[in-house]
Amino acid sequence: MKNTYYIGLDVHKETIAIAYANGASREDGTYHGQCGGSIPAAVKALRKLAEKLEVEFRDLKVCYEAGPTGFVLARRLIRYGLDCVLMSPSKTVIIGLACFIRSGIGNRRPWFAVMSVG
Repeated sequence: MKNTYYIGLDVHKETIAIAYANGASREDGTYHGQCGGSIPAAVKALRKLAEKLEVEFRDLKVCYEAGPTGFVLARRLIRYGLDCVLMSPSKTVIIGLACFIRSGIGNRRPWFAVMSVG
């Protein structure tokens, strides 16, 4: 049976912070690190993370809040075959993705913890 890893990204213009949680575990999420804010840097960092976790790149489940960076990163990740979910800042209640990313702890599936308000 494959492990499913949920990846939370905190995307900014200059940097992207990365944290992950194992879907088969009740352990808290783990902060992986930061990469540059470009798409190639993000893809490289996610490939390196997949290698570290010993899973296929395409098996990562990625989520981030669509802010000023918009949907460009998501489109590219989807093109690479990743399952990528975006949250709209204006349509969500803020309860943990940023905390999950910054502290490396929190809900195992951060995007399921965000409730739509519109």
